[in-house]
Amino acid sequence: MLPCCNALSSLTEVTIGCLTTDYIPAPVDVTWNSGSITTGIKNFPDTLSNNGKYISCSLLTISASDWKSKTYTCNVNHMSSGQKVDKTIPGTPPHIPSLNVDILQKTCSGNTNDQVELNCQGSNLTSKDVKIKWFINEKERLLPQELIIVDRFPFYGYLSRVTISRAEWNNGIRVKCQVTDTATSKSNEATARKCSDISNCLGIEVIMVPPTIEDLYIQKYAPIACTAYNLKQPTGSAFLFSYTGAPVKVISQTEDPQLNLNGTYSVTSILTVTPETWQSNTEFTCIFSFPGLIAPIIRTISKKTETKLIRPSIAVFSPTPEDIAKDELCIITCVAYGFYPESIYMGWVDEENVEISKDQHVNSEPKRNNRNQSYSATSLLSIPCSEWNEGKHYGCVVGHEAIPQTLSMKNIDKQSGNPSTVNVSVVLSDTNLVCH
Repeated sequence: MLPCCNALSSLTEVTIGCLTTDYIPAPVDVTWNSGSITTGIKNFPDTLSNNGKYISCSLLTISASDWKSKTYTCNVNHMSSGQKVDKTIPGTPPHIPSLNVDILQKTCSGNTNDQVELNCQGSNLTSKDVKIKWFINEKERLLPQELIIVDRFPFYGYLSRVTISRAEWNNGIRVKCQVTDTATSKSNEATARKCSDISNCLGIEVIMVPPTIEDLYIQKYAPIACTAYNLKQPTGSAFLFSYTGAPVKVISQTEDPQLNLNGTYSVTSILTVTPETWQSNTEFTCIFSFPGLIAPIIRTISKKTETKLIRPSIAVFSPTPEDIAKDELCIITCVAYGFYPESIYMGWVDEENVEISKDQHVNSEPKRNNRNQSYSATSLLSIPCSEWNEGKHYGCVVGHEAIPQTLSMKNIDKQSGNPSTVNVSVVLSDTNLVCH
């Protein structure tokens, strides 16, 4: 006898049974796994049935995790006849339906509010422990979210509610919600964007992504990406780029197709130009063709002309006394604030002006200050406290459009106790930062 499969997702223990019939005389001796299991057993007395023979039952209660991973054998010994019977019950994992994910826009399209509310919702979670990540144009964004878990026996439903700016939404950004059931490690995702009257939201989507500040000022090149989503097959994609003043034949690099969690494919082609070409307000066009499209999908992009540029102010803070006392990892905090527009690069260099690996620091997304419409961002650098106590110094490097062709750096070390009060302009030479 097996436990009910649908109950396994919500129970910590299950009960299996061994039924012995049609023996005479009584009794029979019943053990589990040749007697190695001694707890969780309940044996019922022999019962005389209508056919004049006996019947009995033995129940074994075990953890749900053991049931999923182990096998159990019921050993029956009819001592009067000397007959022995062993029956193995294999652990059978329950059928768990696939994780369901949908994104819905709650705010009406005609609403004039500055924010658009999006709900990521679904069902078939096996526990209340769930991880939900939001992405804007394939880049993870740490959006404040309201998470609601609903008990829908034998599984759970969920709802993650976030808001984004209406300006972004109207601009056609691609929003993705990625859900992971931590109990099973299974994931699924859904995407959404604002649709025009003639758009087919269930069809192929194509977006263009501009170069980042890091691309322009650190790597010294301007990659312009054109990505097609929701492709039913990995082959057949064709990209064609053009721009004013371009060569007769524009060469781009198309990456390998990527299989998404929802079973569709995405393909990206990258056109690389000089930073000067991008910053000259040139309009770039991507033409995407695919089998079954009635006409190619055309997208354009150019550098947005800003009416105002505000240079970021930079503040660097020492590790806390609590961190230093633990003598393990110390956190140095760099805050860039009061800048506009929001695109910014934040990195770190050591005392040799060598760039520190990105694995050692975490950057926040720029946050808007509604009072003056400027932005702020934070970078946290993790270092061994021993290095801090040795007096080594570190530099927080900031790149922004309002600091053209240069970067701004502010140093800090234990001896000074405070960051240097003068911003230093720096440029990159290979992988090193050289001060001027």
